Amino acid sequence: MMILDILMYIPFLVGVFGDAVVGDKATNVSSSQNKNASCFDSELDFQLIDKDYDSKFWPNYKEVEKCISNLDPNEGIGDKLPHSCAYPIAIGLKLIDLKDINIAENLISMEIAYMEQWIDNRIILPSFMNSECVSADQLRSVIYLEPLHHYRAIIWSPDFYIRGCLGSRISSVIKSSEALVLHDNKMIDNLVTMHMILMCPMDFQYYPFDEQICNFTIESYGSFHKRIAIVWLPNGLQKLSEFRLEGYDVDVVQQHPSVIEYGGYVFPQLKATFIFRRIRIKYVLLIYVPSMLHFVIAWLAFFLPKEVSQGRCIINCSTTLSLVSMLSVYTRNSPHGGYVKVMDIWCYFSILFQFVCTLDAMIDTRLLYMAGNIKRNPLESGTRYVWGLVTDTSHWLGKEVRLVRTRDEGRGFDETARDIRRLTHISQAQKAPEQSAAKGTGGTLRNYRASPRYYRFLRLLVSYQEWSQYICLMWYLVFLLGYYVLCVP
Repeated sequence: MMILDILMYIPFLVGVFGDAVVGDKATNVSSSQNKNASCFDSELDFQLIDKDYDSKFWPNYKEVEKCISNLDPNEGIGDKLPHSCAYPIAIGLKLIDLKDINIAENLISMEIAYMEQWIDNRIILPSFMNSECVSADQLRSVIYLEPLHHYRAIIWSPDFYIRGCLGSRISSVIKSSEALVLHDNKMIDNLVTMHMILMCPMDFQYYPFDEQICNFTIESYGSFHKRIAIVWLPNGLQKLSEFRLEGYDVDVVQQHPSVIEYGGYVFPQLKATFIFRRIRIKYVLLIYVPSMLHFVIAWLAFFLPKEVSQGRCIINCSTTLSLVSMLSVYTRNSPHGGYVKVMDIWCYFSILFQFVCTLDAMIDTRLLYMAGNIKRNPLESGTRYVWGLVTDTSHWLGKEVRLVRTRDEGRGFDETARDIRRLTHISQAQKAPEQSAAKGTGGTLRNYRASPRYYRFLRLLVSYQEWSQYICLMWYLVFLLGYYVLCVP
């Protein structure tokens, strides 16, 4: 925002907010003596106050204290805010430009125009604002009080502060972008346009679907809620079209006046809530869609012929490395915190499903290698349990190795089968000595393929591998549904 553009907001705010009337509590009663006091007194014309003016007390403080003294001492804070006795100070806030959201330090940077408005009947209007001193064509309804530091030192102003404000800067390259404005009804506008850095606690548990809520809180540090009330001007909270940031949807909500308690004392408070929502389409297109496409490639590899399972391993390993490289970039650039984010959950499970697809291809490769060796060497000791599994063409493993020939191609299958039965009888005769030897040494059988338990394990593994592509797809769809329900607000 250029300096000239910022300076333009001060008279604009005066025009927008200047017609507002601050409460019904401010009285406009003044004596005719005060009306005419400054007609011929140049000193009073400059000072605007007399010797009875005390800048330590707020306007109408005597009426406020009288109202409080008539209250029930046992009265609580109650739900009616602002307090019925409190003197109202109106606030106007114009949001000009949103500069930055620092997610690393939980800070937001913005340009704002801030305004406080109140009526002080103790002010003595200068002669050029008094209709009894000058003619109608010379009468002025609004003036800027200058020098600014002089009037801010002698005129009472609210003791308000912005909670969580870590710093502000008022531009003064050409002219300071702040003003103190006096109206002919003794209403005072305190305006300032500034660049502000506001602290905003952020929660990134649902990143990148998170919604950050920041409060712009105005409080009084020395006036109790029964004496001073902070209220909004009519149309007091305004957001310009420039108040936006790439990658976010920004909403502003005007809150009702409230109070806050410190050390047993209750102080007035006013809030404006900023809601920052990330634009999700960017993260869906750059993270979630590519991750799902990686899984689709790994899943489609299931339908390649089993004899090229080694090629499946290469494809799955390549897609896994590509996925890990892509997700690591976004994880490294995502907000850090001491908790698991939904983005982390997506990364972990995406890599897990890629690993499962790769592991499935490796198991296929191992089973085919083992079955091919058994088919080529049917007379090898300890193959009696798995021979039926290898030659059974009702499942995929038997179909894949059905064309594998035995090592002795000159012999027929019937002769081979007779040799298998002969080896079976021999192995049964040797079974008892082998078991006693294994029990005596505390070991196991030397040939693990001679175990019925191993045969049952292979049987289950082969059955699983036949339906593994559909099981993997089912679990991935379950994960997608659970992620959408639990992790996407």
